Amino acid sequence: YSGNTASLKAAFKKEKVAEFKSCLQETMSTLRLALMMASHTSHNTQHRALKKEIETLQLQQTLQLHQTTQTVTTLSKISDDLNNHKLEILAAVHQMMPGSSNPVYRHGVEFGLKQAFEQISSVTMSEVDAQPTPLTRRSTTKRRQVYEERRIYKRYQTSTTSTIFGTFHISSQTCALIPEGSDQDDDNVQYEHFTSIRVHPSRWLIKMGFQYHINAMITQTSQEWRPLFLKSYAVPDDAIIFSLCKTGDIEAVKKLFSARVATPWDTNSTGWHPCMSPLHALLAVGIPDSRRFINTFRLFTSDIDLSDDISQKGEISPMFTMIESHCIPIRYSSNAKETYPDTVWALAAASSNNMDIVYPGFWSKVIDDVVIFETLCVDELLNSILNIGPSVITELNTSPCGKRSICHSYVQFGEFSETVLKTFLSKGGSLHIISKDDSFRQPHTPTSLSLYSPASFHLWVTFVKESVENLEQFLEDEISTGVMAEEGWDTNSLRILFNMDVNPFEEDSCQLCAKSVTEDYSFEHMNYVTYPWWDKQLAGIKWAANSERLEDEIRNLGWRVKYSLLCNNCWSLSQEEVEEALEYARWSGGRIEELEDEDSSTESDAESEELSSDYDSPFLLSFG
Repeated sequence: YSGNTASLKAAFKKEKVAEFKSCLQETMSTLRLALMMASHTSHNTQHRALKKEIETLQLQQTLQLHQTTQTVTTLSKISDDLNNHKLEILAAVHQMMPGSSNPVYRHGVEFGLKQAFEQISSVTMSEVDAQPTPLTRRSTTKRRQVYEERRIYKRYQTSTTSTIFGTFHISSQTCALIPEGSDQDDDNVQYEHFTSIRVHPSRWLIKMGFQYHINAMITQTSQEWRPLFLKSYAVPDDAIIFSLCKTGDIEAVKKLFSARVATPWDTNSTGWHPCMSPLHALLAVGIPDSRRFINTFRLFTSDIDLSDDISQKGEISPMFTMIESHCIPIRYSSNAKETYPDTVWALAAASSNNMDIVYPGFWSKVIDDVVIFETLCVDELLNSILNIGPSVITELNTSPCGKRSICHSYVQFGEFSETVLKTFLSKGGSLHIISKDDSFRQPHTPTSLSLYSPASFHLWVTFVKESVENLEQFLEDEISTGVMAEEGWDTNSLRILFNMDVNPFEEDSCQLCAKSVTEDYSFEHMNYVTYPWWDKQLAGIKWAANSERLEDEIRNLGWRVKYSLLCNNCWSLSQEEVEEALEYARWSGGRIEELEDEDSSTESDAESEELSSDYDSPFLLSFG
């Protein structure tokens, strides 16, 4: 009996265990299903959120202006003939809008731009009357003439129109193209019209998510058409970024940017963009209060006068004027040691968005100003600028030939260390940029410019040998630019020149008239002095294989060849004039007599005769 009882208990327990095991499996399946459902629900939620974001983005894109434009420049025989220009402008406006799928908004913008241009056209046709009309009362007309070779600017006009879709600002400029040998009143004079457009959307469009402030520049620059767009983000009017920029709290603004709470492109509903002009208060440290709160976006109102903010090529550039005329000289010439990090940071913030302070040659101009003004902490400031980003190096390598490159500044002035140039070179900077600054006699690379004096060449060749890995490739690249080749150099002669030991001449006075030449060195020193013996050495290397040309070069140097340094006045003297000056100085008690007193000796007639014909010794003359 006890055995049967044990068997029943075992069977019962086995059944319970199986039932419990089955229950566990069902529970596990339920949990797995619940987990799968939870995961599926999470994915659905994420999908719905992503879909909503995509729909929001699509909605914003429907409000976005198509970011292309047609640039229009029109020629006419009559200065007041804007009819053809008007038709082309309206066609360009129509082509600006195909990116907007909202026909109401598209036609609204077209209407606003058309109305603004109608104002300019009406003002032009009724200028003789000079009486404001309801149509022209919001327009500003300026007459001015800026003489730039044979291009005379005749008229500058602005007009502003406000509609429910936004504010539309149009600037128009007319210039006369006068052929050589013609007068302004001749029949063959043509007139060229430039027009630029700015559009800012209305408050309700901004609130709906319109995120791009279009600045369409309709003008011709050099050899290409150039549209200009400024990106901005719509933010509430009471955003803290605006108050901080108005008070000039640079550190607080930096913290906002670092925390991604604000961006340099935040724009309120009225179009105020604190970092656009650029960074009003950020650059205002150290600027007089009268210039501190310049709000260039007043150009959307009717009472603004932009006559000083339009460049001679018709480009809207209120930011250029503020930076070049006010900020750069003041910031760089006073308190530079304390404020240069803020200057570099502000320029970097503006440059990062390709804002319109960065025009061709801007960085070359900034660096040139730093060198010329002999700013404190020059090396630190220049290195900071070079480290802003690749766009700076690209611009420095492609700057217009009218700008002096950083290498040319180093050769001409020697005001900063080789560390700056090595930073420039390490970031892809070119050592063969061709420049024609006003103080240069002709286009120059840094190498050709350095040949004007032994000291400059010694400075440059030392840097090149220490910094360039392949000197042979450097010489070939230098010849390929064409500047040195046009002067008669080739790779072989240039190689000999670079391997020559150069003794830099450190005298600072003309060896004939004793006139000091260092006073002109900071700007146009190279136009005031010559080094005859150095020119003779260069000619000997350059024309070693051309004896006739070498003889001509030596013959042209003439009596000057025995001197190390001459000012241009003495260089222009003939040998007869020099001998007359020597004779006059000998009998007039000039510097020669002072040297005689110091030596306590008297020259004989033979010695005097020898002095007048021997130019080996650097003697000093007084020409009365």
